[in-house]
This record gives sequence, C-alpha cells and structure tokens, in this order.
Amino acid sequence: MKVHPLRFAGLVLVTLWLAPQALPNEKPKKIKVPKTQVKQVDNQLVKVEVKMVPTNRLHRKSNWIKWLFTDKVTKVGNGYYIEPDRVITNYHVINSTLPKGLRSMVGLDEEDPLTVLEIRVNYHKVKILRVDPMNDLAELQVESKNPRSQLPESNIQPAKGGPAFSVNRDLNGVREVALGEVIGPYTLAVFKDGAYEPTGVNPQYRLPPNMTLAHVLGMRLNAARGWSGCWVFDLDGKFLGIVRAAHHPSNLTLLIPAETVNDFLHSVTTAGAPAGGGELQGQGAK
Repeated sequence: MKVHPLRFAGLVLVTLWLAPQALPNEKPKKIKVPKTQVKQVDNQLVKVEVKMVPTNRLHRKSNWIKWLFTDKVTKVGNGYYIEPDRVITNYHVINSTLPKGLRSMVGLDEEDPLTVLEIRVNYHKVKILRVDPMNDLAELQVESKNPRSQLPESNIQPAKGGPAFSVNRDLNGVREVALGEVIGPYTLAVFKDGAYEPTGVNPQYRLPPNMTLAHVLGMRLNAARGWSGCWVFDLDGKFLGIVRAAHHPSNLTLLIPAETVNDFLHSVTTAGAPAGGGELQGQGAK
C-alpha cells in the first residue's frame, strides 16, 4: 500500500495501490519483452480516480463554504481500455472501502463509512456498467475515449514458470515494466468486506460460511506497490490476468485470471452499486 497524502483547500489525496513489492533477494529470470507489446499495453493503461467523503459529512453539501473545507479522500487505481469507451478495473478501486492503515493516516475512524462522490478517468466522469465484487472486477463506460484500444487475446492456461510482464505508470507518468513468472492457480476465500485468504497457500484453511470462493493466479512479479488493476501478459502478448492484491507470507502477487475476466465481459450481469457508493447507485458519478 502506497500513500501520497496532499492537503489543499481541505482536500486529502490518498493514493491507493494494493499490489506488493517482491522480496529484494528474489531475482526474476532474464526476460526480453518486445517494445511493440510494451507500447500497446502502455497505450491502453489509464488511471482511475475515486473521490470519497465520510458519509456523516454529506450534509455539508448544502453549504458550499462548509463543503469546500470538508476533507475528501481520493484513491487512485489502474484501469485498462478494452474498447474506445470501455475500461476494466478492480472493484476495490471504485468502491468506498479504505484499509485501516490509510484511514489512520487521513484521520478517519475505522468504523466511519465513506461515500463515493465521483469516479473519473482522464478527468472525465464515468458510468459503471457492471461489477463483480467476488472476483474484484468492474466495467466502466468513459467519456475520455481511446480509439486505438483493443481486447487482447488471452492465455487461460499459462505454463508454470512461464515468463510474464506488466506495465504501469507512476504518479509522474514515468513508465515502468515489471517482469516475473507464473507460479500457478490458487483459490481465494473472500469476505464480504473484501478481506481475503488464499486457501491454496494455506491448505488447512476451512472456508467460513460468511465467505465466498474466487480463483486467482499466483505470480512472482517484480513489481512495486501500486499495480492494482494492471494487466499481465506473456511474451506472445497474450493476456494472463489483472493484478488484484498480494499474499505477503508467500510473496505472491495475485491475479484475476484471464478466464474469469473473459467470463465477466461476456456475462449479462447488470450493474451494482459500489460498497457504500451512496449517490452513485451503480450508475457512475452524477
């Protein structure tokens, strides 16, 4: 988790990125990624900004002076264009959850609910088309179009040990390429609030009744924190999955598998509201 707080006119900016940093003594295999593939991935990558406010302070909107000086919290994640006006991102990027560590840094109580005020891509508001909380996926319709976007071919059965790469941009817009290898599939046990436990890493774990199962792909990915929502590819340019989170004890980066993403894109599930989404009600910012 990387935090970048900034206060200006009552605005608190928190950069929320949930992918881990690989242990420094682990060196990935030497991989040469074709520049054309890196360029295409970089072209379709985009930042998703979500502005939130403590729900108990929403009443201040009726007074523009009080509202101006009301602290807002903005978390930033990654999205990926699959069509000129459609972006796929993590559900945890667009909902109103905020981990305890970040809450304390911005002065929020652990129990205070948040409400999403708006979601933006390239400074433009978006519409939420559909979400899948269990698999941590969300599809957005965006006004800021990318005409060169295309849905990449997927590799739904990557070989263990196979090389892979991902592309991200830091807050200064500097491109970073992360290299790694496929470890294998795992099962993720997910609480309703988004907390998780990879049952494949801990085989003795028994699923409680208040949890659901989701499939993930484990990777050794040489990536620093800040890669949630980034797509991962093999050296043929085929899509392997989307960075979801981390399992620190095993030093694994967990991906939403390409097969799960394909099923989500071809489903007919209607949009749902982000957790604590308040005014959005699954329809994007008003």
